[in-house]
Amino acid sequence: MEINIKIVTIMKNRIFCILAVSFALLSGCQSPDSIEIPIDTQGLTRITAKFTSGDYNEQIAAEIFITDMTADTYIIPVPWYYPEESYNETAPYMEAMKVEANLANNYSLTPSLGILDLTKDNIFTLTSPTGEKKQITIKGEVTKLNKSSITFFSVEDETKELTVTGSIDEANGVISLITVEDLSSVSVDLSVSSHATFSPAIEGVKFDLNNPTLFTVTAHNGVDSKTYTVRKETPEKVSYGYAKGSEKVLWKLNSGDLGISWGRGSTSLASIGNHLIVSAGDGSVPIYLNRTTGAKLGTIVMGSANASGCVTNDANDNLLISNATDAGQTLNIYRTKSVRTAPTLYLSYENTTGLAISRIAVQGDIDGTATIIATCDRSSRVVRWDISGGVAGTPQAIEFSGVGSWGAQSNDAGNTRVVPLSTNKNDGYLLSYYSANVVYHVDGQTNAGTAKVADGSSLSWARNQGRLDVKEFNNARYLVLGAMSYFPQWAIKGMIYLYDITSLSLLTGDVSNSPALVYTQTLDSNNAADPIFGEGDVLLVPSSNGFYLHLYYWDNNHKILGAYSFDCINK
Repeated sequence: MEINIKIVTIMKNRIFCILAVSFALLSGCQSPDSIEIPIDTQGLTRITAKFTSGDYNEQIAAEIFITDMTADTYIIPVPWYYPEESYNETAPYMEAMKVEANLANNYSLTPSLGILDLTKDNIFTLTSPTGEKKQITIKGEVTKLNKSSITFFSVEDETKELTVTGSIDEANGVISLITVEDLSSVSVDLSVSSHATFSPAIEGVKFDLNNPTLFTVTAHNGVDSKTYTVRKETPEKVSYGYAKGSEKVLWKLNSGDLGISWGRGSTSLASIGNHLIVSAGDGSVPIYLNRTTGAKLGTIVMGSANASGCVTNDANDNLLISNATDAGQTLNIYRTKSVRTAPTLYLSYENTTGLAISRIAVQGDIDGTATIIATCDRSSRVVRWDISGGVAGTPQAIEFSGVGSWGAQSNDAGNTRVVPLSTNKNDGYLLSYYSANVVYHVDGQTNAGTAKVADGSSLSWARNQGRLDVKEFNNARYLVLGAMSYFPQWAIKGMIYLYDITSLSLLTGDVSNSPALVYTQTLDSNNAADPIFGEGDVLLVPSSNGFYLHLYYWDNNHKILGAYSFDCINK
């Protein structure tokens, strides 16, 4: 008993000490009744609706951001079409949308959100941290589009073979036609926001655009509208290159939605007029889009041409189409100035290189002065044609040194498309390929290559840095480099890099931080499946009026096709 009494005494003493310390601490603090739980009065901040079926399963259809907490009804405006530029109506999906909400700490919604029928009122109780309850209603509404912009404007005078593309000042509603030519009787071609309409009508109509003329766009909803003044004038340019801050996304599309196969073809892009030509290089007929809006317009007229090699274009709206050619076969290059006119044979070359040829590139105007380069597969060799006065000279087989050997278009280790910097042979060439993932400059006199920039990242093995293009724009020379992803399903994204290479000495270091780098973008992905082919293409297109530079890209594994815009307008 004595031992037990001592234990009890010790325990009492310890409990007393603990209580004493506790009271001492509480005496310097607020009492429990006076402690306030921090409350964010903005309890509900965002509501999102996602598709639960179809091609866009789990993608966000619409969302609202809430700033008025006094409201008790929240209507999610689901766009009439998804994507906006398509004709895929969203109404059939409204009865089963996945709805999510962003709640502040300690707020709750009952019942829980999930799959809702947005054609009906869905009643919930929002409870604050203090227990205050509020009944709210969440529902949806299929909403017609409210955009009312002119996205492309050009005029043509067929008798003069004249085409002028308008420079669009969206902020001020002005479209400038940069020309000194007579525009008293011209045809108009224009594109507007998805599903919008415009007036006056342009089909079969001749306009006098020597004088200011008004065009009005009315949105799909029939309410929102905007009027543009089209006038002949010359806005001021910045002195060099594109104007910083003018970079913007034109559009981006799931290439699968356009009917483009996801496979192992020699993917390529080209542009003539306001058309972007997209070739899968797998024997299918290339499609063409409105290159300003991304709207699919149809398939090009092929005639006897074969696009198993690639498509490309010169600086004078000539589309070139070439076949893939094995050693000993004939490389045929066809040309046309219209996607609706069958191309004619331009060059024919008996392939005596002993190598396959799958890609060509061109600089200049094939009706005047130009250079065409055919890239031989699995080699460090090209074939060059110099064109003068519209006449192609004798083809020259050229062997490069110091650049290693690239792959082939049928090889998942990726080939390249050797690009001449200009029509001047002394300027040389640029090339890059997997898995070296180094941009090489080849001297035009010695044909010796020098490494310029390389991908030094830990993910260089996962990208094919094999697509590039070079164009001049407003006194500057730009290089676009596409690093296409092999593994989008592992969230390794493709990359686009734009460099100012007017001074090649600045093209040095790493691809992502070279002194020549002026713009970079990480590509979105529409694919989470195992990869097929780390292919794609990039293309730079200066506008005919000299005020815009457009950048187009295609990543095969990402299933994404898109466009960026830059301008040199001094705003």
